[in-house]
Amino acid sequence: MAKDYESGKEVISSNYDLSISFYELQDTFNEWHKESIKLAKLVSYSKKTISSLEKEILKLNVELENLKYEVKTLKSVDKYQSSTKCLVQENIKASHSCECCDKFKEEIVDLKIALAKVTLGKNNLVMCHYFLLFLNPFCTILSTD
Repeated sequence: MAKDYESGKEVISSNYDLSISFYELQDTFNEWHKESIKLAKLVSYSKKTISSLEKEILKLNVELENLKYEVKTLKSVDKYQSSTKCLVQENIKASHSCECCDKFKEEIVDLKIALAKVTLGKNNLVMCHYFLLFLNPFCTILSTD
């Protein structure tokens, strides 16, 4: 038997007595088989867990990319709004500077004069209306009451 073995190594038989019965070998095989089945189930469960965690990682990476894009978009909008805000503030500062005060004062005076004319004209119109009614109490054309 040792000579049929093709490698150059020689098989050395031992002096130990190997008197193991078939039933003992069968029992040992069955125990190892049960243990291997348990370990195979554990490996399968672990692979499923790893697979589900990898899928979750992919979902989270997609969500992260979406959030990065959203933040980038919001930053650009914020930059636009802040630049617009700065322009508005600069315009407000420019319009409220001392150079514009005289212009506003002149405009205020002009508006007050226009308001006074309108008020005076309205009062004159009412007075004329009452005066005409006083002169001709039978005139119903001018009476709007």
